[in-house]
Amino acid sequence: MEDATRRHFFFHGESGFEREKVKCHFCQLRSFATHARYPVTIVNNEDDAVLDPSFRFTDGSVLGKGVEPTKDEFRSGCVCTDAEDCQYGSCHCLQDMDDISGDDGDGDENYGEYRRKTYAYHSHGVRAGHLRSKILTSRDPIYECHEGCACGPDCPNRVVERGRRVPLQVFRTANRGWGVRSTVDIRKGQFVDKYVGEVITAAEAARRRARSHIAQRKDVYLFALDKFSDPASLDERLRGPPLEVDGEFLSGPTRFVNHSCDPNLRIFARVGDHADKHIHDLALFAIRDIPKGEELTFDYVDGVDDEDNDALDPEKQKDMTRCLCGSEQCRGKSYIHGCCFSRAAGPNAPYPGGGAPTPSARAINSHAPPVLRSSTTEDSIAGGAAASPRPRPTEEGDSLFQGHGHSRRSNHRDRRTSRQQQPLSQHIDKPLRRHRWTAKNRPWTRTVLDTERADFFDTRVTGRQEVWQVLHAALQVLWEADLRRAAAAAARENDHPGDGDGDGEAFAKQDADADVEVSLATAQSILRAAEITLPTGDLVHGVYDSLGNYYALPEWIVCDPDNVAEDSGARAPDHKAGGDDDGEEGMDEDMDEDAALRRREEKGKAVANIRNTVKVCARLSENSRDVTVRVDAEDSVRKVARRVVEESGLPSSKRIRLAYMGKILKENSSLQAQGWQKGHIVNALVFNQ
Repeated sequence: MEDATRRHFFFHGESGFEREKVKCHFCQLRSFATHARYPVTIVNNEDDAVLDPSFRFTDGSVLGKGVEPTKDEFRSGCVCTDAEDCQYGSCHCLQDMDDISGDDGDGDENYGEYRRKTYAYHSHGVRAGHLRSKILTSRDPIYECHEGCACGPDCPNRVVERGRRVPLQVFRTANRGWGVRSTVDIRKGQFVDKYVGEVITAAEAARRRARSHIAQRKDVYLFALDKFSDPASLDERLRGPPLEVDGEFLSGPTRFVNHSCDPNLRIFARVGDHADKHIHDLALFAIRDIPKGEELTFDYVDGVDDEDNDALDPEKQKDMTRCLCGSEQCRGKSYIHGCCFSRAAGPNAPYPGGGAPTPSARAINSHAPPVLRSSTTEDSIAGGAAASPRPRPTEEGDSLFQGHGHSRRSNHRDRRTSRQQQPLSQHIDKPLRRHRWTAKNRPWTRTVLDTERADFFDTRVTGRQEVWQVLHAALQVLWEADLRRAAAAAARENDHPGDGDGDGEAFAKQDADADVEVSLATAQSILRAAEITLPTGDLVHGVYDSLGNYYALPEWIVCDPDNVAEDSGARAPDHKAGGDDDGEEGMDEDMDEDAALRRREEKGKAVANIRNTVKVCARLSENSRDVTVRVDAEDSVRKVARRVVEESGLPSSKRIRLAYMGKILKENSSLQAQGWQKGHIVNALVFNQ
């Protein structure tokens, strides 16, 4: 160690040692972006051991062969121009979490769980940027802004992305190989560093695991990115075997963090772009105040509920390894071998003989569901473990708990709570039920309902378009059921008393009720197939997609009111959203006005004030092409839309509606009168005439 240090400081500052400097651990650490303020050092006051020469330090993970990130066109980020906005529910990057404190008063605690956007960090004071205690104990995933967001690098929701802000020291321990400590005090909830390495496919991880087994090496550093794995997911990347991070030959200082049954760190799954959940970060946070010089540790088997009982079973003890953490809470023995799915038994085991699913086979930070145990299941698991060919612990160290001689398990201990909590990856989904309402302040006719619904789905500019399409399809099933029910009710009212009997009316009512049940079941199937969940079972309360985005649905969109008014042949006088602008008469008026304006411009009679003109950039919904036009600041939105149509070269069969900040603009008012500011882009929604 002393020779390596001397050679670095006396020779690597000169030229001619480039090849040697590439392999120098001190040079690798000096290349870190945060080295000047938060350096990583290496010391050994115990013996002459040095770090493995084949190991290389890195401050970020690299993607191995066969691992592809999400394409840029599928990425999305928040549009918060003020960094403070990233702390509130309007930020797209924040994810909806379960609010377990809610209660809807129906006597069932589970039905009181609602979802809301949650900012994971403290906002102000000395604890700003530290993980909130509720998140710290819940093991929820952390959702942050990223490089694709409009907010700047100083955004308060970029704690992990900004990187390590703690100086670390890799040091030689007395009996557990290398360890890591901090040279400054660390506060509870403070981010320490990420576990990084080479991100590889499950197949490549199996090959490396097999090579380690053949070579009888106990040092395996595979960490599965299985937090969001779900066999039923529509995303094939989450449906299949998870990717894994291998830190054996390429990693950061956290590769040398040791195990403890009473740890001071905990690993959380951190998500930047929601489309890259399959390559989420592994972030270590302090779960208590850590004084400088104290060794940093985390629990390699956090989340394995049955481990304490297994340690008392002589048959299973041979599959476990002695722990050397020395804490008062030391469990004595534990599973520390293989891969992140490191149990020799179970469906995720890397060796043959796996048995039934157990809580050990859960994703990182996830709550393990209850498992029904039987003697048959336990016997098969024990038998599978005994028959599994796997590397056995060697006399050297007698423990795979030496931080650098193990693999990380991606399981965390399930907290005992007063209620049974479902896995974080599973959203609350209640059975779909029929909504009933009565119109009070506005008469709703069939024509008005149809027009409002068409306009509603034509003007959705937030959320995912494919989700709106699925919602539209499910609602059409419910709308058709409403029509059939209304027709049946009208037929019963028109029948004369002598034309039928009570039994016939009863059968008709039963048929109508059965039709409602069938339509609800069909709509529920459509929603579940697209992973759309209903937190209350009522569409009026909104729905969520698989990414946690919220979709609000008004009452008149969900179903017909009980008192649908009869069409009088004329449009309702107070119907502004669809009738005035989208009906045939409104279209004729628009065309007449546009034609008059066009004739005035062609004849040179139109008045144009050059000083009062502004440039307007409109983004077409058809192909995302930007069209820039110059118009008078006082021009109506209708005239601006006509200019955009002319400049874009759209066919005459097309028309557009302009939207700004998620709202459809009124065509009789100017842009500036409706809040538009110079330089801002407006959305041009293209429709057929």
